[in-house]
Amino acid sequence: MLPTLAFGLILFITPIGLLPVPEKYSLKLLLVISMLTLLMPLCLILIFYTTGIFKSLTMEGREERLMPFLLITIFYSGVTYLLGFGNGFDRLPILSIVVGGIALSIALVTLITYFWKISAHSTGMGGVLGVLIAIYLKYAELSLFTPILVSFILLGMLMSARLYLKAHTPVQVWLGSLLGLVINFGVNIVLL
Repeated sequence: MLPTLAFGLILFITPIGLLPVPEKYSLKLLLVISMLTLLMPLCLILIFYTTGIFKSLTMEGREERLMPFLLITIFYSGVTYLLGFGNGFDRLPILSIVVGGIALSIALVTLITYFWKISAHSTGMGGVLGVLIAIYLKYAELSLFTPILVSFILLGMLMSARLYLKAHTPVQVWLGSLLGLVINFGVNIVLL
C-alpha cells in the first residue's frame, strides 16, 4: 500500500511540470501501479496462505517472509523497468527512479531477512518519507511540506504499532525505518 501512497502524493501533489504525465492519465497510472505493487503481491500471499505454504497471513517467522519479499522485489523491479523503458508509458524516469528505490529497499530487506528479522513496514514508510524529502529538497517543492510532516507522524505511529503488537523489537523497527529512509532518499536525491 505504501508505494501507492507515495505515487498518489507524487502524481497529485507535486506540480504537473515535474512529471510528464497528462492529468487525464494520472489516475489510470496510479491504478496500474496499485495493481502491480499492491494487488498482485497480495493475491500471491493469499494463494500461499490458502495452499498452506504460509501458516498465517502475518508471516511471523523469517523463513515465511523470504519468498514473498523475493517475489515483491521481482514485481517492483518489473514495474521499474516498465516505467523506465516500457513503450506504453512514454518513459517515466521520475516514477521509475522512485520504484527502483523501493525495489532496492525490498531487495535489501529480503537479503537481511536471510539472517535477521527487520521491519518491512517501517522500511516502507521510511521509504515514502525518504522519497518525499528528496523531491522536496531537489525541487524546492513546498507543496510537499505537509505530506512530509504527515508521513513522519505515520512512520512514528506505524513503528509504535509494530512494537505494541510485539511483531518487532525497537532495533528492528528503527533499522527498518532508517534503511527505507536512507536508501530511498539517496536514490532519489542522486538520480532525480
